[in-house]
Amino acid sequence: QPFFPARLVAVYALFGSFGLLLVSREIMRQLRRLLFGFGIGISRVLIIGNSPATRHIAEALSDTPRSGYHMAALAGPANLLPDGLKLKHFNRVEEALAQLDKLRITTIIQTDLYDSPTRNQLILGAAQARHISYSFIPGEAEFYSGKNTVDVFLGYPMISVHQTPLVGWGEVVKRIFDLTLVLLALPLLLPLFLLLAGLQKLFNPGPVFYLSDRLTRYSKPFKLYKFRSMRPEFGGKDAAEELSAMGRPDLAEEYIRHRKVKNDPRITRFGRLLRLTSLDELPQLINVLKGDLSLVGPRPILPQEMKYAKKASLLHSVKSGITGLWQVSGRNDLSFEKRIELELYYAQNWSFWLDVKILLKTIRVVLWRAGAR
Repeated sequence: QPFFPARLVAVYALFGSFGLLLVSREIMRQLRRLLFGFGIGISRVLIIGNSPATRHIAEALSDTPRSGYHMAALAGPANLLPDGLKLKHFNRVEEALAQLDKLRITTIIQTDLYDSPTRNQLILGAAQARHISYSFIPGEAEFYSGKNTVDVFLGYPMISVHQTPLVGWGEVVKRIFDLTLVLLALPLLLPLFLLLAGLQKLFNPGPVFYLSDRLTRYSKPFKLYKFRSMRPEFGGKDAAEELSAMGRPDLAEEYIRHRKVKNDPRITRFGRLLRLTSLDELPQLINVLKGDLSLVGPRPILPQEMKYAKKASLLHSVKSGITGLWQVSGRNDLSFEKRIELELYYAQNWSFWLDVKILLKTIRVVLWRAGAR
């Protein structure tokens, strides 16, 4: 019996070539880094700009053995000079262009266009006349969030900026992933679902479910399903109003300030258990099946919270979710502002593997009850 059956030669070749490709790439990367360390193949850079991106790029390229660039000069405001980085500084771009030969510049990077087309053409012309590499990198932060594509339109370079990478096939894959996981989990979770519904009737008389008005993608309103954790007479109005009516203006002020209350007197004893174990969220799987929610996404906000959410249009460029970066990063231990910041990051940097990572972290957070109240 041969150790390597002939019929599997194609499989061995596939894995072997893949392994050799990884090894060869690593060897080339280390060799290039070694040469950079000896100053071989280094590009001497003049960076021109007036935005924070100018400083960030200069800092990133300053690690010469890794980047292959040597920051020789910067033309722009003095406050953009990176700390501890020794390079020639010019207040005016014309002064920098006059020193190109003396500084032995081989690469020009421009991050901001000047109002004067003549100045911009002067920079490009100086690079072309000396056969210097020229690159323009837009310094506006909006160009580096979401999904961006570069194309040519009528002979002009065109940058198309989408608020989120979750467009096109990414959206389709995410929906298929959601439905597959929910349909596989439902038969296993159905007994638990029925048990909780029975216990709810026994220990928390009244409606089994609490339906909350929330907003999802494109600020579309929908009814969010949860196991009711509060007494039946609560939950119909804004929390601040209900707490004030209970004679607890201190808690109403706490809710207005943080959009949450640490010790909410409206919650029943059984409801507190549901919240601590996050089991009150279980009915939201119905929302996923209906298409209101995704398994992973920004937490669906209340309509009255829209005025507190910065960049609400960006936040609602993706479908809201049962779990997300906020839940696995501290949950109720974080402020409302930090929660929105994390969820904006998710909307701008979505990937399939980010969803998988968040789902795996959610399991750990639920088991350890981190941040739950």
